Amino acid sequence: MKTPTPPSSPSSNQSFYLGMTPANLYQLNQQKKQIQDLQNQSLSSVVAEQMLEKFMKSTEVAMQDAVLLRQELHQGRPYKTQQEPSSRPRRLIRCSNCNQEGHNRLKCPARLP
Repeated sequence: MKTPTPPSSPSSNQSFYLGMTPANLYQLNQQKKQIQDLQNQSLSSVVAEQMLEKFMKSTEVAMQDAVLLRQELHQGRPYKTQQEPSSRPRRLIRCSNCNQEGHNRLKCPARLP
């Protein structure tokens, strides 16, 4: 199914182009109005209208989320830029022969020669 091209008139050249992705809520609402005007001019199926409504709602929600994220970033939300080293020291190795810390069974002093 092809997307109808907008009618070429002096007013359409000044208006928001339908093929562009809206960058803010104002442009989204303008695009929505223009699409609805084009739908009213020509007959369209109910399924296409429902799909368009769902798309517009999801786009609106996504743009609102993007605005909220942008505001959080500008407020200076703290981020961990580097992973901090562990505050606990590493556990010492334990010998499996004498069960003492600090050496392994190959270097055990209690090992038979």
